[in-house]
Amino acid sequence: MGVWVGRYAIAQGEVLEHGPWLVERRRAQDDQRVRLLVLAEPTDERSAEFCHEVADAIASLFRRESLSVTGGLLRALRQAHANLAEWNRRSLREHRVSVAVTCVAIKDHEATVAQVGPCVAYARSGALLRRLSPAGAAAQPLGGSDAIDPSFERVCLPDDELLLLTSNVEAAIGFDEIASSLSVGPERALAELFLRTREMDDVTAVLVADLPQVEEDDDEPESAEEAAPEPEEPPAVARVESAPLPRELPPRARTPRIRRPQAGFLTNPSQRIQVGTAVIGVALLMAVAWFTLPGLLRNDRAVRFDEIVTAVESRVAAASSATDPAVARAALVEAQSQLAAARAAAPDGDVQVAQLEGRVNELATRLDRVTDLPDPARILEVRGVLTTPLQRVSLVSAEALWIVDHSRGRVLVTDAQGGVAPREVYRSGERYDGSVARDPAAVAWDQVGRRLLVIDNERSLWSVHETGAPTRVPLRGAEDMRSVNGLAVYSGNLYILDGRGGEVWRYLPADAGFDSERTGLLGGASFTDARGLAVDGDVFVLDGSALRHFRQGQEQEQLLRGIDRAPQAPVAVAQDVGRARLYVADPAARRIVITDRAGLFQGQLRHNSLVDLKAMALSPDGATMYALTGDGVYVLDPRASR
Repeated sequence: MGVWVGRYAIAQGEVLEHGPWLVERRRAQDDQRVRLLVLAEPTDERSAEFCHEVADAIASLFRRESLSVTGGLLRALRQAHANLAEWNRRSLREHRVSVAVTCVAIKDHEATVAQVGPCVAYARSGALLRRLSPAGAAAQPLGGSDAIDPSFERVCLPDDELLLLTSNVEAAIGFDEIASSLSVGPERALAELFLRTREMDDVTAVLVADLPQVEEDDDEPESAEEAAPEPEEPPAVARVESAPLPRELPPRARTPRIRRPQAGFLTNPSQRIQVGTAVIGVALLMAVAWFTLPGLLRNDRAVRFDEIVTAVESRVAAASSATDPAVARAALVEAQSQLAAARAAAPDGDVQVAQLEGRVNELATRLDRVTDLPDPARILEVRGVLTTPLQRVSLVSAEALWIVDHSRGRVLVTDAQGGVAPREVYRSGERYDGSVARDPAAVAWDQVGRRLLVIDNERSLWSVHETGAPTRVPLRGAEDMRSVNGLAVYSGNLYILDGRGGEVWRYLPADAGFDSERTGLLGGASFTDARGLAVDGDVFVLDGSALRHFRQGQEQEQLLRGIDRAPQAPVAVAQDVGRARLYVADPAARRIVITDRAGLFQGQLRHNSLVDLKAMALSPDGATMYALTGDGVYVLDPRASR
């Protein structure tokens, strides 16, 4: 048995074996060999010319890593993303690019698949075909403004076959045609797929399978040119198929057959007799097939349909019994994929598909855990209080409700019931305690000191109370921070998020302020758009579209695992320490999503008014949530989720 990799590509209408978007490398470390395939595809027309460069960079980064397969893929993809994102930051908007990537690392007959962006792959086991496609944060392409979080799958090659395919193919010919191509077996699958895609302009297809006819190949292909076979030798497919795809085909041509020389054929009577006998035998076989083949095909289709139905029912049962939302979500996605195959294979008039669809939809509703909130009560109207339309605002809940109007550089306070008109207690440009206050950069409630802490754009720290003028608080080394993107107080300690510096700095209280040596907790993390901070001993950072979790300097598993779709542009994070829950405001989806600190998705609160959500805050006891929208402050019940 040996791992066989077959491929073909169509680039701008020209048929090739090695296309420009596929790169292959091998890594040898400690007598362990890993074969890596990287397929990059553009997300728009201007990104096409960058695909080979990005794929080659990922392959080179992976090859240099000494980490595990998964760790190496993760680091290579994140580094490539950071490099491409930096290019985009320095470029005009019309010159920015983004790329989707599927990586396959093959080691000991096991394939690890890592995917980022809108890409697709297929894993076939017997009659069942799984569609592998990133969802949530993993669907963000390389080069975007948001952090990437690749999706990972493992495929056991002795049992399964793996097909890498540019995503435009499914859009052009459909899932069922791809499934039909793979159903003929790995030896002829690419030829069948080529016949269905030969009219397309840009396609890359790569099939990975374990075949008994193939010997393990230890040669190291350093480039597409070196990996291609010599012209006089048959292509790699010829070792397992007598009618393979050639290394190069004329555009729009059918797959040619390789024929043996036929010199001297039918030159004597015995040969003519043999041929005549063969023709008669073929005719008899065709006659038998004419009467029996339709019934066999119907039986085969019925068997395949039964297998798919069984697979859907198995995945639904697995999702229903799973206690881990992430495991349940993965099983649901597989059930939804197989449901599409069941629709295509269903006999006419069969009612099982409708029943299955009802069960899958019911399961999806249960796993999505959506709570539609009743119309919330508005306790404060924004008009006449804040400058509209609102730009950047913050909300802090304690005994009172604090509103920070960053665009006007001021802080207002009102009671938690909204019964008292908001009163200004801090304004940029005013002189307090002998110093001039500047625009507030970040704020946090200090429960121990019973005060609001405000750090301004010039790194001065202020203590603000409901009554009396703000006072300046000592803060050592603040001028050395590269940015201030968030503030938190936990157990009397002060935490400052320095996104550009890749750190969260911790200050221990000293006298009336924080004139103590600071400690970096993350050791230089990489952030794309740090904008929020929560601390309960562990550190949680809202970074772009992702809520990231750090413990003792090490990043933990991603949060919101098992969610139907990850937040796209969250604006705030709030924490209920008592219930070990975190809330993320996602106005684009008109919702607030909930995760436990272990990372598992717990539910989502939805209301149409949340589409204009600007900020949110949680009361100290976690029983009340305040939502600040473009027209006022509303009260929600955070414990209403299912």
